[in-house]
Amino acid sequence: MLANLAKYREAWARLMLTPAPDARVVVWKRAQLKAGHHKHTDLKPKRIEHAIVDNVEFLRSHPTRRGGHYSPKRDQEQ
Repeated sequence: MLANLAKYREAWARLMLTPAPDARVVVWKRAQLKAGHHKHTDLKPKRIEHAIVDNVEFLRSHPTRRGGHYSPKRDQEQ
């Protein structure tokens, strides 16, 4: 049972550091940090905050986030 808990916490920590695919995941990560779930891992709050900032910057600058949905055909026309 303790092995499963350790695996869960490790998976959670990896998920917190994995790039967010959309803004909803950023909101979830912030809620997880605020709830203090990092206290059960080796992750420091600053590391998670840095990952979240990176996620936000990526989502702001990523081409598929600027003008709607990505369209290979539309990009070829330009």
